[in-house]
Amino acid sequence: MKSLDITCRQSSLLLMQDADEPNSLFAQWRLNRHLVICSACRCFKGNLTLMKQATERWRKESIGFNFPTSSQ
Repeated sequence: MKSLDITCRQSSLLLMQDADEPNSLFAQWRLNRHLVICSACRCFKGNLTLMKQATERWRKESIGFNFPTSSQ
């Protein structure tokens, strides 16, 4: 049987993997259980969310923008 407790390293891995595809229900439960007790991982989750939002906003705003090319 898998341990119910996870480390901060495992938590960060699950948070990053969740951006690509959803974690299993058990993995999500273990992650949420860890996030309740670990403020550092909650901050990391917030930082990932902020970076995702910033990237999405940059993509939307850069559509149709002609980026300068370097001339030599």
